[in-house]
Amino acid sequence: MDSFLGEFEEANVAELRWLRGVYRFVEDTLCPVAEQSAGQLALAVVRAVQQTLGSKAGILPLGYRLVSVSELVTRQHTLCCSHFTWSSMQYREWIKEAEQGLPSQKALPQAYLLLIGCLTDEGGAESSGVCDQTWKVKDGSGCVHCEILNPSPEWLGQLMLFPSWNYIPQHASRQGQEVEGYLELSATPLPLIPSPTHFDPGGYMHKLVGPREAVRLLHLREKHRGIRLEVCGRVSMLGPQMDIRGKSLFCFCLTEGDCSVPVLVTDPGCLSWQQCMHVGALVWVSGLRPCVLKGVPGRRALCVTPQSCLHLTQELLAAPLPWDTATHTVADGRDMESGPLGQKETEVDTQSDMETDAQTEADIQMDVQTVTSQPQALPTIKTKLSKVISYKGVVSKVLNLEAGLYEIDGKVGLCLAYQPLQRGGRGFRPGAEVELHDVHFLYRPSLHTLPTMLCACLRSSVRVTAFSRLETGVTPCPAADSPTIRLLLERNLGISQYLWLCHCLPALRERLCPRWVREGRVGVVAGRLLALLLPPGQEGGRPRDMFKEMLEEPHHCPLTEYSISCPSHELLSVQDLRSWMERECWHSMSLPSLLPPSAPHLTRAELNPLLAWSVHVLPAWTLPTPKVLVGVFRGSGRGPCIQLVDQTSVVNCVVVEIRKGHGYCAAYNTAWLGCLVCVQRYTLVMERFLTADFPAWTYLDQERYITQRHSRVYIQLCLDDVQVLSPSVAMTTYRSASERGRCGEGEEPREGRRTGGGRAEERGRQEQPGQPESRSRERGARQPPPGRGNRCKRPRRDIQEANRHPESGTAQPAEGRARVGEKEDPSFSGAGCLLTSDPCVSVVLCVVSKEGLAFRNIHVLEHPEGAPGLSLCFGASATLFGGVQRWEQDPKNCPLEERETDRGGAENRAVELQFVGDSVRWYPFLQPGCVYRVVAPHTQDPSVLCSSALPVHDGVQLHSAPCLLVQAQWHFHTLPQENRSLVQKVMSVSDVLYNSAAADLVTFEGVISHRITLLEERGKASTIQSELRKKGVDVEQALNVRLTVQDLVSPGQTVQVYLDLSQQPYLLGLIPGAMVLFYTFQRKVSRVNCVYCRSIPVSCVAVTALGADGSAAPCALPPIMHLGEWALEGSQRSSVGRVRGHVVCLLYLQLCWVCSFCTSVFKQEVCTRTHPPCSSTVPVFQAEAKAVVEDGTGEAHVWFSSQTIPDLLALSVTEWEGLQRLVMVRGHLRVYHRGRHAVSNEDMDDPLLHYLSYLCSCGAVCRALTLICRLQPRSQRSTAHRHESAQLKKFTRRDREFITRIPLPLQLSCTELREWDSSL
Repeated sequence: MDSFLGEFEEANVAELRWLRGVYRFVEDTLCPVAEQSAGQLALAVVRAVQQTLGSKAGILPLGYRLVSVSELVTRQHTLCCSHFTWSSMQYREWIKEAEQGLPSQKALPQAYLLLIGCLTDEGGAESSGVCDQTWKVKDGSGCVHCEILNPSPEWLGQLMLFPSWNYIPQHASRQGQEVEGYLELSATPLPLIPSPTHFDPGGYMHKLVGPREAVRLLHLREKHRGIRLEVCGRVSMLGPQMDIRGKSLFCFCLTEGDCSVPVLVTDPGCLSWQQCMHVGALVWVSGLRPCVLKGVPGRRALCVTPQSCLHLTQELLAAPLPWDTATHTVADGRDMESGPLGQKETEVDTQSDMETDAQTEADIQMDVQTVTSQPQALPTIKTKLSKVISYKGVVSKVLNLEAGLYEIDGKVGLCLAYQPLQRGGRGFRPGAEVELHDVHFLYRPSLHTLPTMLCACLRSSVRVTAFSRLETGVTPCPAADSPTIRLLLERNLGISQYLWLCHCLPALRERLCPRWVREGRVGVVAGRLLALLLPPGQEGGRPRDMFKEMLEEPHHCPLTEYSISCPSHELLSVQDLRSWMERECWHSMSLPSLLPPSAPHLTRAELNPLLAWSVHVLPAWTLPTPKVLVGVFRGSGRGPCIQLVDQTSVVNCVVVEIRKGHGYCAAYNTAWLGCLVCVQRYTLVMERFLTADFPAWTYLDQERYITQRHSRVYIQLCLDDVQVLSPSVAMTTYRSASERGRCGEGEEPREGRRTGGGRAEERGRQEQPGQPESRSRERGARQPPPGRGNRCKRPRRDIQEANRHPESGTAQPAEGRARVGEKEDPSFSGAGCLLTSDPCVSVVLCVVSKEGLAFRNIHVLEHPEGAPGLSLCFGASATLFGGVQRWEQDPKNCPLEERETDRGGAENRAVELQFVGDSVRWYPFLQPGCVYRVVAPHTQDPSVLCSSALPVHDGVQLHSAPCLLVQAQWHFHTLPQENRSLVQKVMSVSDVLYNSAAADLVTFEGVISHRITLLEERGKASTIQSELRKKGVDVEQALNVRLTVQDLVSPGQTVQVYLDLSQQPYLLGLIPGAMVLFYTFQRKVSRVNCVYCRSIPVSCVAVTALGADGSAAPCALPPIMHLGEWALEGSQRSSVGRVRGHVVCLLYLQLCWVCSFCTSVFKQEVCTRTHPPCSSTVPVFQAEAKAVVEDGTGEAHVWFSSQTIPDLLALSVTEWEGLQRLVMVRGHLRVYHRGRHAVSNEDMDDPLLHYLSYLCSCGAVCRALTLICRLQPRSQRSTAHRHESAQLKKFTRRDREFITRIPLPLQLSCTELREWDSSL
């Protein structure tokens, strides 16, 4: 050190202290990587620093200190930069310029550190066998990756002083990943000690050939075997480095005019060239040999050898020569060896070349086979052609680092996924300037990215020309096994599909992790989801050929053609769907559209009930952008429905499925609970509840009359349209049992057959043959069912959590929270560990009937809440198949064993099941006729499943069945068997109407054609609403509805059903068009002998089929009815029909203006009611007419309402409005038929009455018409009843009188009037 300090005799104390620190740093850090002594190195460091400072030579940077690589990596946890040649003014200007580009970001803070190290590319081999030839800065303490803007191969192995650099720390993107920061060397490094050898190109330029001559020689390879070429040209294409099966390579092209020659670099010592070259650079490469790329017909290239060298130059010192001239010059020169020794070396070299050629060709053939797959036929879809361009811009945002998505200049997207990630994406930070060559320009490839996209393929060149000056935060190190990139390569995805996948993956991670899907398995779920949503034939794109993509002309790659927004689905979370539905519910509401054509003639009491409830239905698959849901099915302990849930929210579902041999039915398979599903084909249902007091229809545009409104949103779906992304354990067992059952019946099992999902689900579950999850799933499918042979085991932590739901606190089945792949992949918790047994007991039963879900005053001591009061509960009657059985594990829904159905000679035992509290979650799945296995876990005591009978006294006979209280932790597993013989027969609507032997309590099925909310009775408000809300159950206050239900076979037969929904959870799905099964409804007969039904506390409603659009299914025109036959048969044939007849005369016509509030006559804009007086100023015009219509077989009295009278009287709109104005002056007019004349109680001298009297009998009114009529209630009675009510009438013919009993004429109401059409 003394000799070193002696060189600085004039140094002061501070400088000497700094110099001593330099010497110690050199001795500890630089000497291990250099051959010079510490004194020589320390002096070289000081001289280099002084030389770098330029005009400030002799001045030492005392404010800076030397830092080792290990200290920088371990202690520097924030981004920083160092520019020791800059002044404070220069640094401030640099900050100002940096922050102007991206105002939201701050410039890098300055660190007063000096960095010295050796540049090297000796990275060795990674664990995968791939050679790591990235550049690093190395000293005696360690090494760190670095990025250099314009490196030179001559810098390798030299100690360098780095005047300007940025340090970017990184953190691990996943657990177990070892990462460190990296350096961005923004200025040319300075060598501490000049290299002893420098390349002098002057002596070798006579050997150069150009790319044009090299191309000619490639086709003469057999003639010039063993030759070595030295080629000079400009780089026109620079491909990325690719690692294939442990072998690294890259390719570039040298151009001369319009001729280019490809150069393949496979030698590990030459891989660092990729960072030294860029498009447009002039390079000289020596030691190249010709080779043939097998697998690419007719393609020849130059390949580097271990003796190859790369030299960068600014201009050519001599023009390249033809090969013959170059070889002649070499032969005549002094560089050529002569004599026997030279000949021997030439022969050995030629033999070595041949062996190396063969090995290289074999390697290339292997590489081509690795990246090339079999061609796949693609259907014709709407595609666009991309355009290859070059672009230069600034990175403004990193959209998705692992997916290779960036934003350039704030408006252009950049996708680097179609080429291997270069050096971990280092240097691509916001604020970095990049230069792109041969990238594909795409416009609107996806709805989930920027409209303009630039995509790089294997031929594209991506280069950072200036590092970012901004402090963009600590960046994560991208994982080598990114799920998006893996799916892209495995399935050859197009750019639209890939961009949709990149949008889908974080959404799934947010909604499903970690509750249902592990972090490492989200990619598997995303891949299955993408396969489901792609159109048929679009599961994979065109195969990729590595060398053709890089070298072939014209260029073709997966980015040349791209589809537009494929898939076009929008992946919504449950919360987003609910929010969208709630907005759409009210945005789509138009009050006039909710009213019938007679709306202008309705009073306030008639108008507002029609607005109290309405429904808006949208099939999700018909929307411009179909909305797809991904979630898990679970039961609800607070309502009568199934729920679809993710981590954002919950949505209620009305679910049906197809039962073999029975068509659609309500959901019954409990194995769906816990399944992770994709729902594409479903219906959005938005029910609107409106409390309003509109005076008349003209006030509908004034919202001040609306006092309250709220909505209920839910979805309707069929389980056979649902695709399973990850089945529950129960679903897997159920499918296996069903498949074996079909095989037992002589039906061959088919791989594609599943309980739900069809072809789309089969596509969604396809995996690559080599994937471990596919093999694991296949192994799981071959395992024996639980409870037989090899017992399935479950993690202890799942046992502890199996009975309580983490959000609502309700009990859930164990399979309801099974994570995706829990049985398939060791990365999931519980996999691979020893699991203990879980004993349980079970009993098999068949449900015979069930009651409706309601609140009852039941106090259950075993119930967790324990407090007496109203509890949500229901009951079900069942028949036991056998005795209670013990199991070591939950058998779930494995096939029935003989011991389970062994009754010991006894008949089936009836039992009453009571569900209280959380156990009501099984309500939507328990259907009469279905067989279930009831499992009580964590016990082997058979008494827990034994029903108890009520105690009886002597002489008392008990007729009720024993009762069993279902506990919250019990599970119900649906079995494939069913027993319909025990179930009560389901009647049709016609049976309910006309079967005189029908019981008071009936069960029937029909289609809802109309629904109306009944007015609330005053003084009958519910008194339990507050208590029910405290229990977390939402009910509608004082809600009574009337449903018009059609017969399934004869739509003309309808029955009115009255439901009281104020004392039970709201029933979803009761909308027009839905097929509904009504259990245990009371059949009633009105005073006019009309049959209707009403609910009682034990009544139950089940939706068995879904309506298409919330309206009754459009049916054909009503049948043509002859009046004579209709009068005899009544409504037994049809209550609605078409009548083609002639209007004989008008018996009655009434025109009046009534008060909308009290319905009194409204005259001259004043209500005429006086006791009590009415101050209303809102009149409503109403008209009514009765006409005699005959069709040759009989006649009927037909009533016409306000909207049909203008057509009956053949009046135009203007004439009808004028008639209304004339009637307003009088308030009320009535004309009726007496004898041959029309008379009135008013003054017959009134011209208006004369006009109406003439109109009632003129030929314009008495004409042939086609009427659609409905029987009035008093005409729906049977013929016998109508004859009993016949009236005696006297007829006189000349001098004779006749008295006879004439039944009342057929009474019809006209709903539609059409002019006579003789073609019908």
